[in-house]
Amino acid sequence: MNSNLLIIGAGDLGAIAKEIAEEMGQFDKIDFLDDKSELAIGRTSDIENFLGEYQFGIAAVGDHELRYRYTLKLEDNCFQIPILVHPRAFVGKYASIQKGCIIEPMATVQSGATLGVGVVVSAGAIVNHSTFIGDYCHLNVGSIVEARSIMRAGTKLNAGSVFNKIDDLSESAANGMPTYQVDEAWVQQYIKDFGTEPSFF
Repeated sequence: MNSNLLIIGAGDLGAIAKEIAEEMGQFDKIDFLDDKSELAIGRTSDIENFLGEYQFGIAAVGDHELRYRYTLKLEDNCFQIPILVHPRAFVGKYASIQKGCIIEPMATVQSGATLGVGVVVSAGAIVNHSTFIGDYCHLNVGSIVEARSIMRAGTKLNAGSVFNKIDDLSESAANGMPTYQVDEAWVQQYIKDFGTEPSFF
């Protein structure tokens, strides 16, 4: 199979995603789908037409709901969703990073942190240990998520701001975003993955 990457969205985040993918050196060809950009090889509605030519696909749009919908559409069409991590970012050995995440240069994700699907960690942002970041969050430039914090899905953290609280994850459902059941089974899976209990409970 090929190692070609299709990026949904040719705007600012899409351009960053392409740069990260190029720096990773793992993709043979990288192209955009976008409804407005002249850089794109097709529209976002054309996703299914590129199956076979592109093994990988990732949603790189700023709007978290669109990022969610495009990720689902890519999966429905059997694309593999990669994780894009810039070589100059630091990701701890025991951090948990889910598919569709985009981690920009100089960002830090410490061991024991969990990033859900489609999270964007912008340049210089810091995710401290023992944190849980819900699906499709965006941690903007220079922001900090302090230890033992829990952030609900779809949250956007402004540039330079600090997050240090425990959100009620059930509230994500009101926004149409995925929710997590933080129960004993989740705790046991965390222990299996990281060898310790999650300290934010």
